[in-house]
Amino acid sequence: MNKKECEYEYVGCCVDLKGRDITEMCDCATEVSYQTVRKRLGEALMNFAASMGYETRPGGSRRGMFLSNDYHVSYYKSRYKGKPCYYIDHSCIEHVFVKKQTKKEKNNVETR
Repeated sequence: MNKKECEYEYVGCCVDLKGRDITEMCDCATEVSYQTVRKRLGEALMNFAASMGYETRPGGSRRGMFLSNDYHVSYYKSRYKGKPCYYIDHSCIEHVFVKKQTKKEKNNVETR
């Protein structure tokens, strides 16, 4: 993966995913900072923020609230279905980002 490509991809929110998988993910989660999530998710986080109606750049055209300043939002590191993930708890809705497989990992799965 090149440096600009995000290592994590959005897989859905708790209302779209299986409850048992979400519960297991939440049970082993560790809270992290916005800065950590921003560093790990990169552009995927900015796309998520924009889709939720947040401002994504200082002085932007929306002139609204930034995701980083919303006190109803928390950030976590965990595992989702055995894969490393980060999730955003936005007003008690978990939005899940799972680590993408590398080409090597994909090839290992295909050759089994």
